[in-house]
Amino acid sequence: MEILRSKVMSRVQKRFGKACSWQKTVVPNVIKKLNKNTEICRRCTMLFATGSEYQVKDSEVSYIVNINERICDCKMWNLTGIPCIHATIVLINRRADLESYYHSSLTKTMKAYSEVIHPMPDVTFWPDIEVQPSCVLPPNLRRRSGRPKKARRREQGEAPAIGQGKRSTTLRKILLKLLWLMEALMVKYHLLLKLHQLMEALMVKYLLLKL
Repeated sequence: MEILRSKVMSRVQKRFGKACSWQKTVVPNVIKKLNKNTEICRRCTMLFATGSEYQVKDSEVSYIVNINERICDCKMWNLTGIPCIHATIVLINRRADLESYYHSSLTKTMKAYSEVIHPMPDVTFWPDIEVQPSCVLPPNLRRRSGRPKKARRREQGEAPAIGQGKRSTTLRKILLKLLWLMEALMVKYHLLLKLHQLMEALMVKYLLLKL
């Protein structure tokens, strides 16, 4: 970790020092690209439309350029943040400052590397801190209710192990039906028993009347 911190600290300092040596706020590669666009844009012809809109013709192809919205039909201005050749010829004819039409992200290099990674003292100079306990203890064991699971949790779509599939509900349905039938038979049995007892009582009364 200390090696990585030292490398990053050195790299940030070198890049910030390099950015301080630039004559402009953007990186030199952007300046080279803009100078190249300034030379190439001479082949283009420009027609003024209205306000900030222009029509630029390049190799028999016409492009619409809007300076205020910073867009061009070639999309290079939008993608790179650097005025394309069609926008460059318009800005030159308007005598505008080309640097003010860069994307703001191209001028943030010095700000990005202005933050400093401060050096750290050696481990031998660190203050002693007493920590109780001196080692990280495992968390308290919490037993969950129910029987612990021993089977491995299978992935989605994985076939279940032999003999460990989900129990079918068919047996449960059969048992429920048997219980229902037994209850129904018990009710009928009690009704028949009461009817039989009633018939016996009537027969006894009938015989007594005959006598």
